Amino acid sequence: MEAIAELQSKQEKTGEQSLDSPLKKLPRKASHQCTTRRSTIYRGRRSSSVKVGVIGGPPNMQQVLAESFPEIAAKIERLEAYRTCLRKERESAAKFVANVQAEHDASLKDLQEPSQFDVSSLTLSEKSILQGTADYQSIWQALARYRQATRSLADMFRQLAHKQAVLLDQQLRASRAELQAALERRTAG
Repeated sequence: MEAIAELQSKQEKTGEQSLDSPLKKLPRKASHQCTTRRSTIYRGRRSSSVKVGVIGGPPNMQQVLAESFPEIAAKIERLEAYRTCLRKERESAAKFVANVQAEHDASLKDLQEPSQFDVSSLTLSEKSILQGTADYQSIWQALARYRQATRSLADMFRQLAHKQAVLLDQQLRASRAELQAALERRTAG
């Protein structure tokens, strides 16, 4: 106490204040001298204060995830692989449906166009085979059933792909929320 009182009386006599005085107020720093900056991290409406000297940039989320939470990282990798597999299956299903549709259209075109050959030039056995198997109405009905089955198959593929995509999106959102909460706990702790 006495040392502080002596220091204060000395400073009052000389009119100056030392830097190590407990009563001295330090001048405010200019905005360019601050060691922290406000940076908005777009997570809804939250923002955080980032130490410039401590963290040079945003953390690598994949690396932090792999180091801190390997089970979540493995889960996300599996989900991403499943998403790419589902996308490939959807593309192959679309190609299959397009090929079947093209075959169906070609068969309809063959049925609707007139014959390219002359029936009178056929032998008697060929004519009997042609007459026995050329029931165009039954062929038309079979093609209509085939077309309906193709459409229902395509609808089933679309519905299955949509359900799988929605389920995958929900799982990824849950994993991201879990990761975000874990990272916030890690930075807070």
